[in-house]
Amino acid sequence: MSLSAIESPSAGEAALHRQLGIYDGLTDSCTVRLRVEELIERAAAAGGGLTGGADGLAAERIGAPAEDEAVELAQGRLVGAWLADRRIGTHLIGSMLRPKPESIELLPRYRREGRLDLGVASVEREGNRGVVTLSRSRQLNAENDETTAALEIAVDLVLLDPDAEVGVLRGGVVDHPRYRGRRVFSSGLDLSELHRGQLSYLFFIVRELGFVSKMLRGMAAPDAEDAVEPTISPDAGGGWLEVPWLAGVETFAIGGGAQLLLVMDRVVAERDAVLALPASREGIIPGAAALRLPRFTLLSLARRSIFFDERWRADSPAGRLLVDELVERGEVGDAIEAAADRLLEVGEVSATANRRALRAAQEPLDAFRTFMSTYAVEQARCLTSEALVRNLERNWVGRRRSG
Repeated sequence: MSLSAIESPSAGEAALHRQLGIYDGLTDSCTVRLRVEELIERAAAAGGGLTGGADGLAAERIGAPAEDEAVELAQGRLVGAWLADRRIGTHLIGSMLRPKPESIELLPRYRREGRLDLGVASVEREGNRGVVTLSRSRQLNAENDETTAALEIAVDLVLLDPDAEVGVLRGGVVDHPRYRGRRVFSSGLDLSELHRGQLSYLFFIVRELGFVSKMLRGMAAPDAEDAVEPTISPDAGGGWLEVPWLAGVETFAIGGGAQLLLVMDRVVAERDAVLALPASREGIIPGAAALRLPRFTLLSLARRSIFFDERWRADSPAGRLLVDELVERGEVGDAIEAAADRLLEVGEVSATANRRALRAAQEPLDAFRTFMSTYAVEQARCLTSEALVRNLERNWVGRRRSG
């Protein structure tokens, strides 16, 4: 091998250098805070083939099949490269852990009225609790791009509200013939939209780096320009907003709904509620469940859930690993209120301090960043796989037709 060949960067190294250079160029070397959606928009507008260009990004959003594969794979490689780099990845996660501009704009109204209807979600102050409710009644509270945006605003408002000491997540009453009049926590990802190509790749990234991460890690205060998670930079604690979160599970928590239980400080569930992570039937990665579920269930049970669609009743031995308190139907609301009071008996400072200590031990920021770098690439591969369509046709479309 010649000396020039040894000294010349490989094609992979050159591509990585370009990918990291895009981030530095868009953020002025990590001095400007931009959300991942904004970064992808601007990178696409700049062209260069790394994200498919602006036209390709628009096509991906409306599910044009000819462009989807190249655009989603390019976005996955780009976001994955950013997150794999410790400096850039930490900056990107920190940028996503900031209140959305819409949230800051809506805060005075929420503080004044104590409730805000965001269409597919709502947020309401009940005493010292900020209650977020997912509300897509005809879709059994399934998640999509619209719910991701609304839920992040709702979570932001709970964290920004000085009167909220605890956050609560619940599913609203649904209008489905089988469950009409009952609350449903969540049926997970909207598989109909996934099958029709109406979900963006960024749904998966924004969801995990946005409202899900904010419930687990908290959020930088609006005026804390350089604040990062206190477990990373203890002197930034004064600019960090976080509260404990509780979930009330009625009927079922499927897919993304079950994933949300893994970032809660307490889960109250109806004893006959069903919990499941049917990733194998959907053909995708179930969010950050691969990172978090084994901490609750050990690896063998996590594999049985993710690979073999094993479902658990809340009152089963496996279900009790995710559920802290079992109640009868109609008792979730009262149990959540009592749990919130009990949680804060030791004081808000102690509750927050213990959250941070547990988080530092169980999921340090670097572990999350490393996982997300892999997730960003592999999820793009799943979404562009022919097996995805086959899985959905067999396990979702076929089941709906036969039902």
